[in-house]
Amino acid sequence: QPATLALANRIASRSEDIIDVLKTMTHAGRHVGLVGKRLSSRHLNRVPTCDLRVFTNKSHARGIDTGVVLMCDFSTSMSDPISRQDPTSRATAANGLYVGLADLLDEYGVPFSAFAFNNSPMSIKLTDEDWSTNRRKLLVPYPCGGTSAGAALYQAVAEASQLTQQRRLVVLITDGDTNDTGVLDAAYQDAAELGIDVV
Repeated sequence: QPATLALANRIASRSEDIIDVLKTMTHAGRHVGLVGKRLSSRHLNRVPTCDLRVFTNKSHARGIDTGVVLMCDFSTSMSDPISRQDPTSRATAANGLYVGLADLLDEYGVPFSAFAFNNSPMSIKLTDEDWSTNRRKLLVPYPCGGTSAGAALYQAVAEASQLTQQRRLVVLITDGDTNDTGVLDAAYQDAAELGIDVV
């Protein structure tokens, strides 16, 4: 829908902020120098020639070493307008955010999978699938059914736990009206124990 695409395009205008959030400390390399914490036995042969670069140092840099799981709510409550002042449906806004984030992750080469959910999760894109192909045939679910955000988060945490990146992130897009609050709380705790960030 045009409204969905317009919202997705607005995400691109915030790309620097969003990508900055995805950055984490990554190991950038190792070098030998005059000072450091460890003596490099491989380079001790330099000492007789007055080359005292015999200490190894690790250098770190901020880079993107993040894998993402997108999970978007398409339950009945998502057909409601955002507010009295904004008649845009929550589903249109959520889908615009969803597609915009997916476009951005794809552009920057961030591995991600994408799901929609109501009573149960539905796969839109798996990590090893191509987003541009999926985007062309993207079937937006019609808002229906209940909201099982807890079950959806468990699915997302299970997907994120399979990622090999240093940082694993779950983005849960929902209006917060869920049927399984206890399950949702437990899923948050499991994510925290596994070192998976949930937003």
